[in-house]
Amino acid sequence: MHYFKNFKKIIIFLFIILIFIPLSLNAESEPYPVSSNMHSVDNPIELVDLLQVHSADPRLITFTLFLSNLEQITSATLFYTLPNPAENQVDSMSDQDGIIQPTSQLSWGDFDSDYAYVVNVDTNKGTADSTFIPVGSLITYYWEFVDSNNFTYQTPSYEFVFLDGQYRWEVINNPSNVQLYYYGNRNTLVNKSYIEATKVIDDIASLIDFNLGFPIRIIYYRSNTDAKFAVPPASSNYSNNTVTEGVRYKTDVVHTYTQRHQVLRHEVAHVITKIAGEGIFTSLPFWVDEGLAVYMSGDNAMYDRIESDIIQNERAFRVSSIQGKPGTPEMVDLFYAQSYSLTKYLIDENGIDKYRDFFSKLKADLGIEEALFSVYGLNQDTLYLDWREFHNMLPIQLDKLSTTTNKLELPDIVPLATPKRLKAQPATKINQNVSTQQNNTLDQRKSSVFSIMRDNILFILAGFIMSFTMYKLIRYLWKD
Repeated sequence: MHYFKNFKKIIIFLFIILIFIPLSLNAESEPYPVSSNMHSVDNPIELVDLLQVHSADPRLITFTLFLSNLEQITSATLFYTLPNPAENQVDSMSDQDGIIQPTSQLSWGDFDSDYAYVVNVDTNKGTADSTFIPVGSLITYYWEFVDSNNFTYQTPSYEFVFLDGQYRWEVINNPSNVQLYYYGNRNTLVNKSYIEATKVIDDIASLIDFNLGFPIRIIYYRSNTDAKFAVPPASSNYSNNTVTEGVRYKTDVVHTYTQRHQVLRHEVAHVITKIAGEGIFTSLPFWVDEGLAVYMSGDNAMYDRIESDIIQNERAFRVSSIQGKPGTPEMVDLFYAQSYSLTKYLIDENGIDKYRDFFSKLKADLGIEEALFSVYGLNQDTLYLDWREFHNMLPIQLDKLSTTTNKLELPDIVPLATPKRLKAQPATKINQNVSTQQNNTLDQRKSSVFSIMRDNILFILAGFIMSFTMYKLIRYLWKD
């Protein structure tokens, strides 16, 4: 009898543990496989039973065409595009012939048809020559197929948002210019990110007098690890020595890999700077683009400290040399901090109206030197000297600028091929908010742990209460 009582206690303890663990973890700490179906249409036209689009992870999209009578069809071709809402055109387009494949080889669902036409679109093979389509891209597509009588059929055109099939995504899509996609529970950090994203759009639009006419899609990853298949290849030195916290991939797509809303504000600001400041033939210098994004990020205490160090220790870069990404990870924070300081100087000391005019001149393709001179009566070198004088730095004499470049060499991302191989350039500028300090990774993980504990305290308490209640109930039912 004594052993039986001990056995009952063990059973009770295990039962409590099984109840408590899922509640305390709140099903957020690890990714989990879910349905990878992104789009599905039943009977779109005659002869077509079903259209489906799947993606198990961000490296491949599978388009499938199920036909009611496959024998009388001689060929099928998929046409797809990635629209660019800012320019009312497409970033890239392509066509690809379908291949007949047994439906038994498809990893999802049961189908009435034994065979289907399948197109696999590579989105990120992880090599320098890889086609890259960022998660969050809006894709439009349609199928064309030809029957044995040489008649051509075309399905309607459909659109869907390309998502990472490893997660069950939800979207916050209140009436605003932001669509935030997230997985797991909608906690306070998710809500805060959505609020800050909408707020920074209003803030920067007010600053430079710009109206965003389309929604931005934000892909909210909880960590860099969760997004490991969603990022394009980069140089190993840059990847190993920096922590990427956020990226603006396309005109309307932003990724965030951290739960710091300042990073999200930074990357969303890049969407506006891209549209409002880049002309047809000119792009924004690094210091203008990153400087305004840092200025709009909200909490700039770190960059204020770096700015102070740059000024006190005479570590400033000549403005006309800050045109592209720095050549080494060690210089990243210095470039960001000085770009932010220059932007703050132009706005705070010369007024919002002049800065707004400056941006409009850049949009009109005047170029950086002409835009500065027409608004401020300065060029990049005289701006640099004025900025130094404002911060009481030592007077200097500028020599002729070296022709060397500081632009970071990253692997090229090949754009999607267009029909008949007519090339279309994608808008895939990567703006990264990074830190060169390796201990930032550990700090972010600690912050993430504490935030999860904070947001899930109610679930933990509920787990304790349920466990205690179940323990009392089982003791009452099992007592001798």
